[in-house]
This record gives sequence, structure tokens and C-alpha cells, in this order.
Amino acid sequence: MNIKKIEQQTNKQLFGTYMREIRESQKIPLRTLAKAINKTPTYISDIEKGNNKPPTGELLKNIINNLKIENSPTIINKLYDLAASERNDIPDDIKKYLLNNNKTIDLLRFLNNIHDNKKCNDLISKIMEGDNNGYY
Repeated sequence: MNIKKIEQQTNKQLFGTYMREIRESQKIPLRTLAKAINKTPTYISDIEKGNNKPPTGELLKNIINNLKIENSPTIINKLYDLAASERNDIPDDIKKYLLNNNKTIDLLRFLNNIHDNKKCNDLISKIMEGDNNGYY
């Protein structure tokens, strides 16, 4: 499967399965990835088979960097999201940001207190679709 097809996938997957699909589509041998991140091939294989929990922090970032997907933000985001979901945690790529930005935490609390998912989603859509002055 090529990287563009992987990017378009919307089905729920496990982190390891998704990581393996990416690694194989990029034609990166398991041993090469393991060496690049200073881990054993068994460690990578166990992640891909779901026998090890997804990595966190710098190790996760290092794996993502070595998968050569820097031009695929959708895939990068999904890797962070799947890893966090399996650990019942917040994705590592936004955790540090949240901890250092009180206004973002205030906004999340505000949205959490709306108690009406439709109203909350409508407000988020308006924010994201509105004039964002080139912020994103």
C-alpha cells in the first residue's frame, strides 16, 4: 500500500498495525528502523504486533521521524492519536502545548461546560471555519 492510500484511511486501527503499514509502504526494513531508533528489532516487532504498548515522548517522535513521513501531517497526527488512545492519554504532540498554555485549558473547560455536544461542535466549527487571520 502506498503512503497516499494510508493517509486516506479512516478506519480504526491499532497503533502497531498502522505503524507497520507505514514502515512497509516506505520500504523501511524492521531492522533498519530498530537501528535508527536504538532499539531491538524484537521491540519494534512487538509494537507492531500489539504485544508492547505504543511508545511515548521522544521515542515516539524519533520513530515518526525515521518513518520519513514529514510531508504527511495526517499520518503523523493519526500515529500520535492512536498511540495516545491505546495508552488512554493525551497525544504527546499536544500535551506539552496544553500544559504551557492556560488559555487553551480555559477554552477546553469552557467547551466542556456547554453540556450539549451539538452546540459545542457547532461552536468549534465556527471557530475553525471563521476568519483565522492566517493562523493555520
